[in-house]
Amino acid sequence: MAGGLACKLTINGNREYQKVTQSNEFEAGNIVKLKSGGPEMTVQEEVATVSGARSGKYWCQWFAGKKLERGNFPADSIELVKKEDEK
Repeated sequence: MAGGLACKLTINGNREYQKVTQSNEFEAGNIVKLKSGGPEMTVQEEVATVSGARSGKYWCQWFAGKKLERGNFPADSIELVKKEDEK
């Protein structure tokens, strides 16, 4: 999901518009994979920004053989992996 919704606020009689933040798309512990394929990965956390704004990217980790790998990925490039009982 890109962007947020605009909502109207009235403060001291003045109308202002504010961007509504989205709920987190993924949570720590979610199992995800790249939409283009690849290994299953575990979401660690959302990538932090200096301003505190949502980055829309997530730190994920996975094993390549015995080696633990880590990378950050845009939310639009990953998807939840469905469990066998959810298919």
